[in-house]
Amino acid sequence: MSNQTKAREKGGGSMKEGESTADDGYQKTNAMSLLPQVRSDDLSTNYSYTPVEMASFSSKISDPGRKPMETVEVNSLHAESGTAWQPPLTSKIYRMWTDGWTIEVLCCAMAVMALICLCATLRYFDGHIITAIPLKININTLIAVLGALMKAAILLPVAESISELKWTWFAKSRSLMDLESFDVASRGPWGAARLVWYLRSRGIAALGAWITVLALAIDPFTQQIIRPVICHHSVPNGIAQIPRANNLTGIAAKFGAGIPLQLVPDVAAAIYGGLMNDYSRLDIQCSTGNCTFPNSPFGGSFQTLALDVSCVDISAEIVEADSDPTTMWYLRGIGNSTTVVGQGALVRTSPTSMGSPFNKYWPAERDIVLFSFASLIYIRNEECEQVVSNETSSTCPQAPLAVECRLWPTIRTITASIDLSELQEHVIDSQPLEFVPYSSYGRARSPLDSWLSIPDKVLRDGEWEPCTASLTYTPDTPVPISNHTLWFSSVEPEPSDLRWWAGDCIFWVPTGIGNAFSSFLDELYLDKVMAGAYGPSATMSTMGDVWIKRLYNNGAATVDTVETNFRQLAKSINTFMRNNNSTVDAAFEAKTIYATGSANKTETCILVQWAWLSFSASLVLLTVVFLSLTVWKTRGAHGLEAAKGVWKSSILAVLFSGLNERARRDCGAPGKKSEMIQCAEGIKVALNPTEHGWRLTRG
Repeated sequence: MSNQTKAREKGGGSMKEGESTADDGYQKTNAMSLLPQVRSDDLSTNYSYTPVEMASFSSKISDPGRKPMETVEVNSLHAESGTAWQPPLTSKIYRMWTDGWTIEVLCCAMAVMALICLCATLRYFDGHIITAIPLKININTLIAVLGALMKAAILLPVAESISELKWTWFAKSRSLMDLESFDVASRGPWGAARLVWYLRSRGIAALGAWITVLALAIDPFTQQIIRPVICHHSVPNGIAQIPRANNLTGIAAKFGAGIPLQLVPDVAAAIYGGLMNDYSRLDIQCSTGNCTFPNSPFGGSFQTLALDVSCVDISAEIVEADSDPTTMWYLRGIGNSTTVVGQGALVRTSPTSMGSPFNKYWPAERDIVLFSFASLIYIRNEECEQVVSNETSSTCPQAPLAVECRLWPTIRTITASIDLSELQEHVIDSQPLEFVPYSSYGRARSPLDSWLSIPDKVLRDGEWEPCTASLTYTPDTPVPISNHTLWFSSVEPEPSDLRWWAGDCIFWVPTGIGNAFSSFLDELYLDKVMAGAYGPSATMSTMGDVWIKRLYNNGAATVDTVETNFRQLAKSINTFMRNNNSTVDAAFEAKTIYATGSANKTETCILVQWAWLSFSASLVLLTVVFLSLTVWKTRGAHGLEAAKGVWKSSILAVLFSGLNERARRDCGAPGKKSEMIQCAEGIKVALNPTEHGWRLTRG
């Protein structure tokens, strides 16, 4: 303490609490406000003193023993030590860091960067196998760390902004309790929720309070972003193949001059297997047991040659024969009174491949087929009672069923997959092959018929590609076609319509093959009869070929059961055809070809649920908006910011606003937070009881 000050205390006596003189440089004010020259309650005394000079303080001291114009300069608490008070840090960076919004802006930038890192991490690991993630920590832990960093980065600027809005709030006369409400709101969700209720969600501070409360949900929302799911992962070098066919080559052989082609034994065995419902399986290859095959956007994984079937009801062609004592029937056009069914003959079949009288029951494109047969079946009538008399009679009428079934070559478009080593195929389209009659027979069937189609485009590994002919041989177009049949180089001269095609663009049943096939099936159905010893009621007492008995279906045959039985035959032939001979090249060599796919392994993969990320992203955006509004609001709030600087959550602002006159004078009436910090470093205080209650007093 200076000598002048001591002299003043001795000569003039002590000042009463609450008094103010002109020499002190302070004026008593009457208005309650934080603004300059506006009165506010002093937490240390009953009055507040507003400094006339903010930067420095010059005190005029009147003393009887001194000249009237003599003055004493009071600089700081350091005057007692003989040194002038100087700020320990005067750099611009320090003042920007303390008195501005640098920390809060950096925190917002950190929150945005954490959000970007979170999005990038999720985008990179979306669909990855959990066990194959190249991290030393669990992916959930990494997401939790980024979420926690983002949460911390938004809470700091929100808390500081609420604290700064507290001072703006007191630009007008307010309840002292509001100071507590704002202060508690900046400290956590509970206080923020109370402020939301108090402000009724009005004002900028309410937005910050809402952000503080909603930030509690960042952790659970972040954990919901990642979901483990079962996925199929492609295995490198895995095998995934399904045989397919482009033609019927290699199923028949020539046994001598003038002798028609005969089916090879393996094909005959496949046919018998189909008739017995014991067809073989496709020779699929899937190294993992789970394989997928690429699909076209319009559907389909590959195309293959196949045999398709259908059956229709021709019962309207049944003719009742005159017979006694029982009723007999035959089919108009292929039968007579000697080819009947009734109590003795329960089933009778006849081939119709070379010319069917039942074309009116079929569309025009089914008039000429690879094979067809008609069947007349004496079915049971289970709704009436049977009385066997003389082993032939019945008490109620029985009605026969007539069915014709046809088989023709088609191009099938198939979608396929292999699950747990089981093949799943779905036919999405089937187009019949074009019939190519032998020239001398016209449109009629002959032993030299063939079927051939060259589509405009073909499905290769899930992609539709055009079929384009070449005028000359190329490695990609090795198959020569002339006049809708395969051309051999030994045939001279070269025809003018000769074109070269890719092998998988040719779907073909060669000359003679179709005849060999239909001839074999004709023998299986030519005038075949299943006899019944005691009529349709005794289904076990029958005699005939096994495949004919299967048509009878124990007397319960329908069009659908007959078609199902015949479709099993076609399926067996298709399986053999795809397993053993599939395409043809210029050398007329049959070889198996495959539709290829991906061998997959079942794993647990990461599925990113992006919708859950929108919550955290919204909070980051709201934080940036809230900080921007706070800076804008506080900078132009009634001139208050220009007078006091940025205080935010500083407790020193509260203390210095309530210090007594002496302490404020010693610090030069600091207005900015950095000045308060510098002044506070030189002041020692202690919490002591006084006659006015507990006070922080100079220590």
